[in-house]
Amino acid sequence: MKRLYMAVILLLSISLTSFASNTYKAPGFVGIENFNKTFPQAVITEYKSKGDFTEVSFVWNGLNLVAFFSDAGELVATSRTIALANLPVAAQLRIKANYSDYIPHNAIEFDDAENGLCYYVIVANEKKSLLLHVTAEGTISVFKKMSN
Repeated sequence: MKRLYMAVILLLSISLTSFASNTYKAPGFVGIENFNKTFPQAVITEYKSKGDFTEVSFVWNGLNLVAFFSDAGELVATSRTIALANLPVAAQLRIKANYSDYIPHNAIEFDDAENGLCYYVIVANEKKSLLLHVTAEGTISVFKKMSN
């Protein structure tokens, strides 16, 4: 009977340890508790401090995401790569009309706690590449010019 109790205790301790491993303890990351609450069961692939914030790359609900946390541990923004076809229709039409001599390459959805949802799109031609800032309403501005 003692062996049965010991086996049950051992099994429970292994199960609880496995369950607890979904909660990350990341040394130097002040926002880890906020991260674990906001993105339960996420799997962190990388995190690094960058100036005044910490950038966390992770997988959550099958999505590859990046979250940015302030030095105080508050969620500042999230981003993810999206298909160009998932941009708002107004943005797709404006990019096609205003940047017809460019080929769109990448799109990132960026959700900022202060300014809300926007997109960044890289378009390029033989001479240069542009990083476009696109609002949720489809307004486009050049965020950065880059030479090829």
